[in-house]
Amino acid sequence: MIYFLILFFCCVFIVAYILSNGDFFAPPILVTTGFLASGIFALMLGDLWNRSLQQYTICVYVCGISSFLVGYYLVFGIHRHYTATKSLDYVYISNRHLYLYIIISVLIAALYWMVIIKNFGLDDGWTGMMSRFRMATVYAESYGIESFKMPKAISTGRLIIQSGGYVLVYVLANNKVIAPKSQKKTLVVAILVSLLITFITAQRLDLIRVPIAFMAIYFILKKRNGLLVQKKQLALYAKYGIVVILILGAFAGLKSVFGRTASGISAIKYIAKYIGGPIPLFDDYLRYPAKHTRLWGEETFWGIYDFLFKLTKKQEYSYDYTLEFRTINGVKMGNVYSAFRMYYADFNIQGVIILSLVLGSVFGIMYSLIVKKKNCESLIIRFGIFKYHSKVEFMLIIYSVCIHACLMLFYQDWFYAHLLTWYQIKSFIYMWIFKFIVIDMNKKNRMKGIKVNRE
Repeated sequence: MIYFLILFFCCVFIVAYILSNGDFFAPPILVTTGFLASGIFALMLGDLWNRSLQQYTICVYVCGISSFLVGYYLVFGIHRHYTATKSLDYVYISNRHLYLYIIISVLIAALYWMVIIKNFGLDDGWTGMMSRFRMATVYAESYGIESFKMPKAISTGRLIIQSGGYVLVYVLANNKVIAPKSQKKTLVVAILVSLLITFITAQRLDLIRVPIAFMAIYFILKKRNGLLVQKKQLALYAKYGIVVILILGAFAGLKSVFGRTASGISAIKYIAKYIGGPIPLFDDYLRYPAKHTRLWGEETFWGIYDFLFKLTKKQEYSYDYTLEFRTINGVKMGNVYSAFRMYYADFNIQGVIILSLVLGSVFGIMYSLIVKKKNCESLIIRFGIFKYHSKVEFMLIIYSVCIHACLMLFYQDWFYAHLLTWYQIKSFIYMWIFKFIVIDMNKKNRMKGIKVNRE
């Protein structure tokens, strides 16, 4: 049955590609690409789970993906094109701000590192220390061990640095469209330094989110400004393919740095278990579901309940979000089941349909705002007599941060459980403040847009 599922993934990818005019960073193409990759890698893992899927599993996938596409195209429309613009605004950023950002990033990373070493020690090496740190911060309740929380000042500093990093990614992508050969090396260094915290915190998500954010912003700005003819677009896709391969290589090759201790498994098999594993795991879940009855929507809306706990301090809103690990045919497959696992666990098949429909509609609205936005327009915000001009499209930054929720829908839900959280809202607030201070207050950024050469 896995072959029928892959065939369905291929069909919906082709449909999405046609209806979205080949715009690879349109949400439907990202969603179907992720599921198609998951199906192919699941097929590679066939010797571990016998490639056996029940028909009901395929039915859930069909309902979920189809609902997302319907929700998106009902809002966004079909065969919609970008509104062409004749100029882009070059965004200036001072070296003083970049150097200060780098220094603070290194300082926060060092403080993080010192706290982790102090509490977990290097007795069994870096990998062992990071593994114990990850267990204490992510899986503490599941394994009945003492939980650990980083001091609030340091964790807040980390969030500010990571939030500012996405604004810098926008600046890099925007300026690269205008002047590909005149990039500030300091800007690139600042972005790379901001990723230091990713290594320190044992979380690999930013290794995926940051490159995807850059690629999305760069592609959208090039496309909207008429700089991507078909031949150049195919060349850009090829470059992006190389980047994806490098990301997957880093994901597998640096697992020990992030406290992952998997051994005796090849890099290809390791990647295949992460990308292809959700399909057999979700099928196993539908066969042998885990019952949870504590709260309404407890898996899907974990982030909202976490916010309510911090707001009210009611213990009923505080619970372990970690999903159960599963073993199939004697092989440990992990605990990721695709986003549909959360929707189904809380609301059955109706939940998969409705929540996917809503998710598609939300991204349809977001992408519609981006497509019809004229890049040369000024963003004017008025506070009484105060007004200022911003060259930065904040909606595009938000979309670039959220876009992984589409690409990784095959893996886990990142929208309802993670993006709809107070943590993410604070991150957006820090991004806006960072943008205002570092970019909008720069006098050079009040100049008119620079015309883009379309030759």
